[in-house]
Amino acid sequence: MQLCPRAAAQALHSPPELHQREYKDNVAYFDQDDDVPQAWLPVLLIANLAITVTAFIAACVHYNTFSALFLYLALLIVAFPILSLSLLASNRDSDNYYVMAVLWFLAIVEWVFFQPLRPQTNAPTGDEMMSWINASPTAGSAPAQPIRVFIVSNLYNSEEILPTYTSSLKSLINELGADNVFVSIYESHSTDNTKPMLVELDRDLAHMNVSRRVLTDDKAIRKGKHSLVSDRVDFLANVRNTAMQPLADTTEKYTHVLWINDVVFTPQDALNLLRTNNARYDQACAMDFIGNGFYDTWVTRDAEGDTLKRQWPYFKRVEDVQAMREGRPFEVNSCWNGISAFDAKWFYPANSSSLPPAGEGADEDGPVILPLQFRASSTCLSSECQLISYDIHRAVYPARPTILINPAVKVAYNTKHYFMYNKLIPSPILRPWRIIWRDWFAYRLFGWVTEGMRWANECKAKQHYWAAPTPLTAAAA
Repeated sequence: MQLCPRAAAQALHSPPELHQREYKDNVAYFDQDDDVPQAWLPVLLIANLAITVTAFIAACVHYNTFSALFLYLALLIVAFPILSLSLLASNRDSDNYYVMAVLWFLAIVEWVFFQPLRPQTNAPTGDEMMSWINASPTAGSAPAQPIRVFIVSNLYNSEEILPTYTSSLKSLINELGADNVFVSIYESHSTDNTKPMLVELDRDLAHMNVSRRVLTDDKAIRKGKHSLVSDRVDFLANVRNTAMQPLADTTEKYTHVLWINDVVFTPQDALNLLRTNNARYDQACAMDFIGNGFYDTWVTRDAEGDTLKRQWPYFKRVEDVQAMREGRPFEVNSCWNGISAFDAKWFYPANSSSLPPAGEGADEDGPVILPLQFRASSTCLSSECQLISYDIHRAVYPARPTILINPAVKVAYNTKHYFMYNKLIPSPILRPWRIIWRDWFAYRLFGWVTEGMRWANECKAKQHYWAAPTPLTAAAA
């Protein structure tokens, strides 16, 4: 086809502005301008900010604790902004966007899901006891001897946790065998539905042919949290001794005593605790939690006798922190922590087991006499639960008893905190939060801020029979 001379002349002599205008009008059909920012990136960042604020408000309303708040915000604070800003800072070529997105996705999948599954190597130790602890069996392994357990609890206004407690207790009994269990529960002064619920539990245990004593008794004057601490300790010591009385009265012999407070636990939690270190220990404790961290800071002392703080990592010693990360037992001076297992020999007369002579660790509170009793102290204001650990120290002094915390067993005082510390915090999806926020910011960089929250252990200088910590010496290559 031929063009007329006039049209050809106009086309040949059209000004440059016409070409630029026509290109701009049709740019969407041909290519992208590298300098034009992608509209979806600001939208992503704004949406991320809105979700973060919403999660912040939800966490404050639902849990009202900083720990839960950080958990709600973990992925929002760590993953989304880093991904968004990384894409924004990268070359805006569309192919690079896809490449960056795929690389980030693969990196996060590997980091979150595969790295925690890799086997961890523990530093070997030359000390026999520490090697024994480090070789603690897995949760499913059986101890060397059959376990016969005296299960004991004190309960007060426990209506909220009793359905879970009852279900877990009955399942635990089925696991251990009804013939291998005695259940002793002592309740007093409850004002909720604890008493009728315990009557129902007693009937269920009877149908299971379980040896038991479920006792309710309001005769003693209750000493609550508003009483003098010394009076409350004395009251609780008597309450615990009352709960332990059936062990002294029975002719049956049990290998372990398992104390369970009014906590949320599962049958596997109790079994794992009983099987700590292949069921060989003087005392083994779980870890108990409330919304903002570790709970039983009044009773627990590390292997050097120091107190704990509520915030991660709770303990001072590096080896204790590493053991918690790896979920393996480590030694402490004293503990209770909601659920505590004992070698039953401590609650039988001395002539029934091969123990050091009673009275070796005599101090201002008198000699150690077996069976051990819960007690208060005239020497120093201490919990009856801590003093039972101290009396085990006194009984074997100068040797060190095997008192362990099993960090793989975590209990709590309500279901939401149990879920938080057993499911939410350990989940692979929160690995970025555990590494970036909890370990680096909260512990390594700013952990010193919370060190002042460890209250002074005034009893450390007054109680002379705490054994020295087991030395950690590297094994020869």
